[in-house]
Amino acid sequence: MMGSRAENSPVGGAAGPGGGAVFVFPGQGSQWAAMAEALLSTSAVFARHIWACEDALAPHLDWSLTDVLTRCPGAPALQD
Repeated sequence: MMGSRAENSPVGGAAGPGGGAVFVFPGQGSQWAAMAEALLSTSAVFARHIWACEDALAPHLDWSLTDVLTRCPGAPALQD
């Protein structure tokens, strides 16, 4: 496949059935915390998905995903 497409052209596709959800943390730096905080207050869709993730993670964690992303006092830091 690599030889059949231009080097800078986008690659597209679709996931097959039965896949699960994933959490992707690209590790691009501290700007992502601020981006999440802004999106939580401006995007209802983003906020609903974060809250759903928080609900799913809650039985396994002793901290709040929303608190971490919004840097609430006492919440764990995204980076040590």
